[in-house]
Amino acid sequence: MKKVMLMICFMIGVAGCKKSGNTPAPTPVKKTYSDFLKNTEWTGTDDGRRAQYPQPSSMKFNADNSITIYSLFMLTTDGIYFTAADSIKGTISKIDSVADGSTHISVNFPDIGGDQIISIANRKDLVMAPNDPNNISPGSHTYKLALFPSTGVSVKGTTWSGPYVNAGPVNGYWYPDLSSIIFATNGVTSYTKNGLFIQQQTGTNIGVLEIVYLQQGARVFMYGYNDDYSWDLDHQSLTDYRQGRITPYFGVLLPSGDKMLVDARSRNARLPNYVATIDWYGPKGVTPVISKQ
Repeated sequence: MKKVMLMICFMIGVAGCKKSGNTPAPTPVKKTYSDFLKNTEWTGTDDGRRAQYPQPSSMKFNADNSITIYSLFMLTTDGIYFTAADSIKGTISKIDSVADGSTHISVNFPDIGGDQIISIANRKDLVMAPNDPNNISPGSHTYKLALFPSTGVSVKGTTWSGPYVNAGPVNGYWYPDLSSIIFATNGVTSYTKNGLFIQQQTGTNIGVLEIVYLQQGARVFMYGYNDDYSWDLDHQSLTDYRQGRITPYFGVLLPSGDKMLVDARSRNARLPNYVATIDWYGPKGVTPVISKQ
């Protein structure tokens, strides 16, 4: 019997026959605030300076101590000449804890005037503003964002639209290009108007209009459909750059997962405009938002 027990101990390994408590527990590694920030995404809007409304924005803290902000930027250094950009990148120089319990992050964004200060409260709410409020560059903005869930939110298999309004002359959906848009699980969108799918014709074949979309984290790149657009407008001028009935849109999901801020560059997009005498496409000065149905 003794020989059998010795053989069992040898076969299952020495650790199985040792007395418990001989191996010290591993020392837990304390995560820094920098570790918390890495790969987090924050969503919301800028302050709407020089724009029709506060613009949808997504901020991503990268693993290499840099930050990328995604939005439909019109970058400028003098307030006269502008350049379109889809993102800007900055570098973190310092992270400080302050007396009120918030955290301040110094970051440099060359494309929007240099040094900015990010303030984060409760690891949930973020505000970014120029470092020197008395020296604000033409390209800088103030951002108000919230932490997006690390588990992510997928738009696959969902339908979205703007609010339906029936007040005075307005009788229909705000943000109609995206009301209603269906994100299929196979990576394409389709569109319904008055309960019917929008159709397309290719040669002699007629079928449901489907357009590819892309989701990256909280950011959604998609197309809207303008059923009121007149095809004849495209023939008025060879320099008319409008996209016709199909218009590129940029969307940013809010942390709740059931609201999406949307924006577009095209003049053909049916979105709020300050020169409109009636708010056909949404209230002036308010960021367009569509909701999951």
